[in-house]
Amino acid sequence: MAGKAALIYVVGFGIILGYLSLNMIRSVSVAGDASIMYYEYENSHSLALAGAHMGLAKYFQDSTWATPIAHTLDDGTGSYYVNRVGRTISSISRYRLASGGTISDTVEVYLGQRFNTENSFSMFAWMTNNERGVYWITGDTVYGRLHANSTVNVSGTPIFTGKVTTAASFNYLPGKGTNHGVYQDGWQTKAERIMFPNDLSDLLVHAGAYLYGSEIWVALEAGTPADGDGFATVRTSAGGPVVDTVRINDAAFQGVVMGRNRVHVQGMLDGRLTVSSQTDIYIEDDLVYERDPRYGTTDEMLGLVAEKNVVVSDNPNNWNNCTIQASIFARTGSLLAQNHTSTTSGTGGRRGTLFILGSVVQNNRGAVGRHINGVLQTGYSKSYTYDTRLSSSMVRPPHYPGFYSWTLPITGWWEGYAQYDFGKLDL
Repeated sequence: MAGKAALIYVVGFGIILGYLSLNMIRSVSVAGDASIMYYEYENSHSLALAGAHMGLAKYFQDSTWATPIAHTLDDGTGSYYVNRVGRTISSISRYRLASGGTISDTVEVYLGQRFNTENSFSMFAWMTNNERGVYWITGDTVYGRLHANSTVNVSGTPIFTGKVTTAASFNYLPGKGTNHGVYQDGWQTKAERIMFPNDLSDLLVHAGAYLYGSEIWVALEAGTPADGDGFATVRTSAGGPVVDTVRINDAAFQGVVMGRNRVHVQGMLDGRLTVSSQTDIYIEDDLVYERDPRYGTTDEMLGLVAEKNVVVSDNPNNWNNCTIQASIFARTGSLLAQNHTSTTSGTGGRRGTLFILGSVVQNNRGAVGRHINGVLQTGYSKSYTYDTRLSSSMVRPPHYPGFYSWTLPITGWWEGYAQYDFGKLDL
């Protein structure tokens, strides 16, 4: 009797264990199916999100964009379709399930009214309309943002500490070909093209009584070590008599000295000033601030704005380095060194280093030196440092040129939710 009871006990226990085992296997199978389903639905949703972001990027690059975007994954498992109607961007995904059939998801972005914001060109450490095929090479470092309306050419490992944007592209995308640059804040191709102003009429208006019809020589004087007593003397010849003395911090002065012809400038600035020319500006010697903004608080800020070129003069003052602390803007021309290929200027043609603290914006990239395999032959080596005070679009030299960029506020963002097919889990 006891033997039968034991047998029944063993058989019963075996049945129970078998049932539990079966349920465990079933639970594992359901968990696996659930994971696959979650993975597939998340992929579908991610595709719709990717399409929405692609549509936003396309619209901000081209405000006239209205042609739908269709993209299919390389493995053919999914796709998205993006369309814009008015100020609404819709992205619909389709994803093929491993078990057969497809699922879809939708993301819609609602945009507000377009508006323009004003920015200063000095927000860029470096900007050109045309890079003219010149390369950034190993040893070059740009501190601050860089933008070009043309192709950016890179060979080697130059370092860019700010974001690099181009309205075109690179000769090779970063990490490809010769482009091994270090992009510490990222990069972007096909960015919005930034248009230069049609003229310098705003500066012309604010120059007022300090608009000169002849060629002029402007010497900046810091005055005493105290703030607020800087001035500029104006002559109509290099060694001629002073024809005007401009008190830079005078309340009635609007901050602009301008010449209709060539303007020569040098000296030490105490205050805020923009020197402008309707032709070219020639830098005859160092241009520095009374207090260097890298080593303390200062209110000094200089703009050099030329209709054509900003030129580092070929003279003995500039043959053993040249320092320029200013925001440079050449509307139709370039920043360049006069006679930069000369073999008689400086030491065998070498003039040391061109030190710039500020920003450089030019229509065409100009040359300040000639190198062979990275070795200076004539002219200057370059050391350009961005004046970080200029990173705010509201901080600039007096009446320094600006540009408008448009934007759209995102007023709404709607995402579809996953409608899981729990029937497939055999729950």
